[in-house]
Amino acid sequence: MSASSDITTHVARKRHQCSWCAEHIQAGENYARYRWWHNDDVGTCRLHIECVAAMREHAAEEGGWSEFETGDNPRGCRCGFDANCDNPRCVARMAAEDEPQAT
Repeated sequence: MSASSDITTHVARKRHQCSWCAEHIQAGENYARYRWWHNDDVGTCRLHIECVAAMREHAAEEGGWSEFETGDNPRGCRCGFDANCDNPRCVARMAAEDEPQAT
């Protein structure tokens, strides 16, 4: 059986890793947090504010909550790193990845 706590907002006292995008949540930054239980497993999810919004959009689109792995999606998006994503943050990330690296 699965269950989770309510999502609450906190100010980070130390650096955390976002459970959605795997980027860091810096000390002093607002973030969302919830606890989950599934059979014998228990965990805490910490997410950027924009990542929890993307997670909620994904849940609404899928008709309910679904499991995800840390880093499955880019920050603030639910595209799963789809190359055709038109989210401005994803477009900027893809453009930066296409830039030649300075040596």
